[in-house]
Amino acid sequence: MGQLTDARILIADDEPANVRLLERLLNQAGYRNVRATTDSRQVRTLYEDFRPDLILLDLMMPHLDGVAVMAQLPITAGEYVPILVLTADVTAQGKERALTAGAKDFLTKPFDRTEVLLRIKNLLDTRFLYRELERQNRSLEQIVAERTERLLQSEKVATMGALLAGVAHELNNPLAVVTGQAQLLSGTVSDPVVVRRAEKIDNAARRCVRIVRNFLALARRRAPERGEVQLNDVAQEAAELLAYELRTGNVEV
Repeated sequence: MGQLTDARILIADDEPANVRLLERLLNQAGYRNVRATTDSRQVRTLYEDFRPDLILLDLMMPHLDGVAVMAQLPITAGEYVPILVLTADVTAQGKERALTAGAKDFLTKPFDRTEVLLRIKNLLDTRFLYRELERQNRSLEQIVAERTERLLQSEKVATMGALLAGVAHELNNPLAVVTGQAQLLSGTVSDPVVVRRAEKIDNAARRCVRIVRNFLALARRRAPERGEVQLNDVAQEAAELLAYELRTGNVEV
């Protein structure tokens, strides 16, 4: 009952006696958050300021009748703000006009105290069920959006992995030629300058081989495994993968 008694209720009736009667009934039932007006032209302003959970609206009023008031209310599509029409118009046409204009329920004056309070409770119950449903829908939409983003990222990683694997395999063949030729050159010449150059070529090619191997390991995306490792090797491989970024960022390892 706590949520119901905290509900915001707006009363619009041009008869002050009717307003006082409704306020007294609501107060006795535990509803404390109530505003009222006898001027139908003020209903929209009160609605925007008060944001009521329920509106008790007279149908026959000067200046603007209840139908015109409902047409003015900025209730968005899908938003459930119940309107209970309380009117002395007992005709079927009056009831049809009210319900067609957007009222959720209809009572004729004079109304029974118990009945009007039950109608109010039922409408507020439905209002709060709608609000909870909207909250759950927003939560579900957020979950769907997050999972969709994760799926897209996973697909991007898979695509990148396949690309890396293809590039790595294509690089292995020419790198094997480079390392082989560098070793042959180093073993067939006696000039120390040429030997040193051949060794530099071989070292650079081997570094490329290690980088390609790391790319392949990333592309396979195997499940994490625990095992003994050489920390120096891990640090060396990481530094090689980041060598360009470190160099362009003026970072020396």
